[in-house]
Amino acid sequence: MGRTGAILVVADDLIWASRLEGLVRDAGGRAIVVHSLRALDGILMSGFGLPAGAVVDMAARDGAALPALQRLADAGVPAVAVGQHDDREGRAAARAAGAAVVYAYGALAGSGARGFESWLRQVGGAGAVDAVDAAGQPAEGVPDEVATPTASQPASPRSSAAGVVVPGIPSERYASRLAAARSALEESGASALLVGVGADLRWLTGYEAMNLERLTMLVLPRDGEPALIAPRLEAPRASLAPAVAAGIVRIVTWQETEDAVALIPGLVGPLAPRMASGAGRSGGARRGTERMAEGVGDESAAGGGRLLVSDRLWATFVLRLQAVFAGSPFGLASEVLRPLRMAKDADEIALLRLAAHAADRVVLALAAGRLVGRTESDVAREIRDRLIDEGHEDAGFAIVGSGPNSASPHHEAAERVIRPGEPIVLDLGGAYRGYGSDTTRTLWVTGSEGEGPDAEFLRLYDVLQRAHVAATRAVAPGVPAERIDAVGRAVIAEAGFGPAFTHRIGHGIGLEEHEDPYLVGGNAEPLRQGYAFSIEPGIYLEGRYGARIEDIVVCGADGADTLNETPRDLLVVRGT
Repeated sequence: MGRTGAILVVADDLIWASRLEGLVRDAGGRAIVVHSLRALDGILMSGFGLPAGAVVDMAARDGAALPALQRLADAGVPAVAVGQHDDREGRAAARAAGAAVVYAYGALAGSGARGFESWLRQVGGAGAVDAVDAAGQPAEGVPDEVATPTASQPASPRSSAAGVVVPGIPSERYASRLAAARSALEESGASALLVGVGADLRWLTGYEAMNLERLTMLVLPRDGEPALIAPRLEAPRASLAPAVAAGIVRIVTWQETEDAVALIPGLVGPLAPRMASGAGRSGGARRGTERMAEGVGDESAAGGGRLLVSDRLWATFVLRLQAVFAGSPFGLASEVLRPLRMAKDADEIALLRLAAHAADRVVLALAAGRLVGRTESDVAREIRDRLIDEGHEDAGFAIVGSGPNSASPHHEAAERVIRPGEPIVLDLGGAYRGYGSDTTRTLWVTGSEGEGPDAEFLRLYDVLQRAHVAATRAVAPGVPAERIDAVGRAVIAEAGFGPAFTHRIGHGIGLEEHEDPYLVGGNAEPLRQGYAFSIEPGIYLEGRYGARIEDIVVCGADGADTLNETPRDLLVVRGT
């Protein structure tokens, strides 16, 4: 079996996983993080190439470090272990389990970092690393012993605890987001943003509120400080929201016997004067979106105390707001928030990448395991379990469409038993630290008798793969969103499968699984750098079989940055 060139990081602690991943990246390597033995087994048994090496965190809470080292040694994958400097028994056990080198955590902030880079080069997992140390001398390896820093060996900023950035959204980012939203609000001529529970609230404040009949709402007026209205019983949770904890947003609580909506006029303040029709509007802000029903208040009036409410705010709250603000026109918050949320910043892209890689490992593990004889619903349960094992807080969906069910794009996993000689469409994803994963791969299970795909399916898949490649290559700043759909669709249509491609080619992704931009005919909005979206052409022959390939892609300065890394070829597996 060949080598992928990647370095596995085996750690169940998210902070140490991120730090070790950062060390690999700093040394010019490409890291793949796994959080459990089951995920490690999926990588080692996937059949798609072994990693060049591995880094194992000895402080794993579930005691998985030594078994992980043993599995790696059995597979012939060189590994280093990282542990406490005073744990002599642990060091000895790690070496006995197969670790080539054992480092102390502190050593990786000093001279051990050079040895670590040297080890990466030796196993073929380092890329852009110069083979010299800071003094211009050839870098030396570290013997099979724990290296410890000394006073004459200062810590490297890139490797220190303070210097390794744990992926996340810093609290100051919420201040800049609120400022950008207020600026866009002023440009629109509206008086206030009224943001209920959902992705908009989380993007602006970091607060993942419970979706209850009790009102939780961020009030962002044109003038005055932003305030978060929350039920008194939710105040402890709301106070932990990054924007609240940092003092950027204040909390206004209400008791069970109070009318929460009645608090809002006082927080909004004086309404903006009515402007001439059409003035101050950010035209075209809703092109290509999946809109809520038209008719929320008077959309035709501009300014005049206009209030912008969350697109998915409950109707019961909208009607009560309209009663309190009688005569004021209402619009949708997406008018100002949509353009801001579509362009992802570097931290958001890093989280999307981590989410994509976690989903990739689930796909590889499924492809390496038993599928024949199991029900679709059983495989779907395994997908959800593995997503959680891989660090997802929510395993949102697991489409398992086998045989003729593979021709149903949104098939709900059922009790159908998977058989040899048929395809399986696996479409899976969820939320990783709030940001979505979503990937689809098509497998063909041969069973023990080797029942491979027929000629028609191979032709279908070849067309699908070419459509996916063409659409991905078309991604660039300034290209209309509909162009990506048109490019992929043309490949499929020219091969005679046009009517069998029954959906748009992609949707945006971020804090929501489906969000703007939508890559669909009729959406001429140009792509911009930082837009994140799926590219997922599919061909479905009803009653027979179907296939789909899906990656999450970010529009970069020079084209597509594809976050998913699993093979896009048809995955032909035994499944037994």
